[in-house]
Amino acid sequence: MHVVHSLSSGFGYKEAAAFVIEHQGRRVLLDCGRTRTSQPDLAAIGNVDAILISHQHGDHVGALSMKSALGDPDVYATRFVASTLGIKAMDLPLAGEISVGGLHIQTGANGHAPGGVWIHLSAGEESLLYCGDILPDSEVFRYQQPPVAKSVILDASYGLEARPQNARRAVINDLRHQTAPVLLPAPAQGRSVEIALALHQAGMRATLCPKTREAFHHMLSDRQVLWPEAYSRLEALLEQDSQDASIHLLDDAMLTGSDAQTLALKTLEENGTVFFTGHLSEGSFAHGLLRSGRGRRSVWPVHPSISQTKSLLKETQAEHCLPAFCDKDTATLLQGELLSILAQS
Repeated sequence: MHVVHSLSSGFGYKEAAAFVIEHQGRRVLLDCGRTRTSQPDLAAIGNVDAILISHQHGDHVGALSMKSALGDPDVYATRFVASTLGIKAMDLPLAGEISVGGLHIQTGANGHAPGGVWIHLSAGEESLLYCGDILPDSEVFRYQQPPVAKSVILDASYGLEARPQNARRAVINDLRHQTAPVLLPAPAQGRSVEIALALHQAGMRATLCPKTREAFHHMLSDRQVLWPEAYSRLEALLEQDSQDASIHLLDDAMLTGSDAQTLALKTLEENGTVFFTGHLSEGSFAHGLLRSGRGRRSVWPVHPSISQTKSLLKETQAEHCLPAFCDKDTATLLQGELLSILAQS
């Protein structure tokens, strides 16, 4: 079993995810992403036997509509993710085991998005863990510890960053001191619900855009994707009418839509703040606002810190690791940091 590096997207930069795994002539694609600036070369990938989806974010599923270029294979996704995307898919358990193309597949909740999973593939003595996007310490999304694996494709989105323990609290405190109104673009199927619940717990209210409110209700319909205590907190939040709150949560993290851009400019004209909490692709409208000083950014963690990555490698007893979703220089430095851990495994 091996990863076909030359046909993969996600190594060497923070962009679309697509990793080809080959085993005894069978080929499986892990994620099929697309972003504003990149997508995998589907023609170069050629036919695959199946596509396994880790979660519903565009950089992991954005190219699914073009899967005919891959031989129109079956798509596997958790029921929550499939319903979110509105697609027909073979069932990938949120936590369980199936067989795909002669490979034994084990999955578990990834802590990054509702219904999202890490994917563990094995055949004989070979095993590989694909983390996709992963976060071991989300207070909202369920997380399960992955099993032992010989090789791991890491979520290295934060590279060598040592995240402060109070990073989430710092975001809430920063928001508390912003000039109203505040436009907060964030994915509804991700950190938006974490931020909304943290604001609610701090006695602060947020207006939810229709897509965000719909996404939150969808999460309430599936009692397996969040931690048990998060459901009661989310129900309480949704029962409170906050349509006049000064913080507006918008499901367009990089302000790609024209309506979102208009709303951002209107917020700035009213002497408000456009407040970003995640990765912004260079050249995007959102990145332009930040670079020009018209936007603020305080990162809400949705990927593992270097210490969490090291712990994950120890727990999986990996012999090989492949840092993904970071630039090549960072990946090289990160592998150097992790060599001693691999040697101890």
